[in-house]
Amino acid sequence: MFRCWPARGGEKFGMSHLYYKPPHHTYSTGQGRSGVRHVGGLPVAVAAPVAWQSQNGLSRMVAFAMQAAQEAWRDAGLDIAPPDPQRVGCTVSASKPDLTWTSDAVVQRPFSYTGEPISPMWETCSPDGVTRAVAQALGIAGLQRNVVAACATGLYAVAIGASWIQHGECDLCVVGSVEASLLPLVVSGFAQMGVLAQPTNGTAPHRLARPFDRQRSGFVLGEGAGVLVLEEQEQARQRGARKYGQVLGWGIGCDPSHPVRSARDGWPIAQLIQRALNMAGIPPTGIHYINAHGTGTRLNDVSETRALKAAFGQQAYEIPISGTKAATGHLLGAAGSVELAFALCAKRDGLVPPTLNLDDPDPACDLDYTPRVARPYPIHTVLSLSFGFGGPIGAVIVGDTE
Repeated sequence: MFRCWPARGGEKFGMSHLYYKPPHHTYSTGQGRSGVRHVGGLPVAVAAPVAWQSQNGLSRMVAFAMQAAQEAWRDAGLDIAPPDPQRVGCTVSASKPDLTWTSDAVVQRPFSYTGEPISPMWETCSPDGVTRAVAQALGIAGLQRNVVAACATGLYAVAIGASWIQHGECDLCVVGSVEASLLPLVVSGFAQMGVLAQPTNGTAPHRLARPFDRQRSGFVLGEGAGVLVLEEQEQARQRGARKYGQVLGWGIGCDPSHPVRSARDGWPIAQLIQRALNMAGIPPTGIHYINAHGTGTRLNDVSETRALKAAFGQQAYEIPISGTKAATGHLLGAAGSVELAFALCAKRDGLVPPTLNLDDPDPACDLDYTPRVARPYPIHTVLSLSFGFGGPIGAVIVGDTE
């Protein structure tokens, strides 16, 4: 299950983990609504977080991750029939320490060696704090790992969790990623990098993100969490779990070309996709839908298009593709797991999500990016892609269950 903020103009929405039918949301119904709006106090338009109140000292990041993980756990029926905690793994990951708690609860308070702790969750400032908080909440006593892979964190977490199950190290794994970085420090950093969408002539916030469009100027920032439950196939069958998809293959790697730009020819990404296809044992024609990384930056959208052409050849023009960041904003470390859930829902519903605001396709991005409106399409196998600043790249393929 994943919980993502924002959606539908700031309301939260839910999706199931791999085994249970989630409620329909804006993509499933084809409404194609954006959750992006302006947040006062920040110098750019960003995807707005849901109103949040601290509970039991939890930071916003930990609260996002724990609520998503707990709902996934319940949707999987694991609250009714708990598994052996020693055989459960956890890779619910954050790509950076908990900056929300650091900013809100530490920087604004004087330092002291004595007195009461500032917060019972102070230790979430460490890189693996979210992973440990989720594992403790769910009683997970098996393998645990926080994955730090920038915007590819979510897909790295899925790949690692699936690998643990594949190698018999656990029978079930709670996987996913979280981000809560709508803070002046983070926003200003991305602004200085020149990668944020630039408002012009009073452009409405929900129109700023324009993946693959000729007028794109960058991405808008968002935050949220995506959590899924992976389970060994025979165990899932024995307990009667309703399967939502089967992880067929994955690839994780690095594009070392530039700190913030993909290789212009897209070759590292193309090779990554090929590795995932080889692991899945399917040809390029076996992919029926792609959830693209699609940040809306000038150079990287072109590089991703070239990578897809290099990986799929002429078949690239036949595969429907979506850039869903136009609706959610760029969720940074949480993007991979949330967008994999989008791909799974597209598969479930036989409905390709739209790429919002794609009004004037860039001639250099000439694939089928599903402009503006969702459309029905038979989908059996999906590919989800995520690429991070600094080089981490990931691809996960999910198909029909046996």
